[in-house]
Amino acid sequence: MVQAQSKKLTFDEYLNYSNDTDQRYELIDGELIALPPESEPNNFIANYLFFYLASSGLVPLRLIKTHNCEVQVAVLRSGDAANRYPDLIILEPEHIPLTATRLTITFDMLPPRFVVEVVSPG
Repeated sequence: MVQAQSKKLTFDEYLNYSNDTDQRYELIDGELIALPPESEPNNFIANYLFFYLASSGLVPLRLIKTHNCEVQVAVLRSGDAANRYPDLIILEPEHIPLTATRLTITFDMLPPRFVVEVVSPG
């Protein structure tokens, strides 16, 4: 039996991909890999940081994102994801109009102000 090879996606093709669901994906070696939901402890820590930063007045509320802002990252070797969804990210004001249609920070944009990835045990 011969199987047809599915086309490998470029990052630009990935950015234009839509399947009309809320499913998040990482792009690994040109293939879409579905991400599992966040764990409760991970989600609690990210939400706690969000609450602290938002209530402190240190950062405008609109610039703080949890779990839904993706960042393009360098692929250093096969098997590395080309994008990540940090647990918490603080954007720059310049990001707001650039992410109006898709909440993705790419290499051609300013880097975010702050990125947090909560490391889960195990």
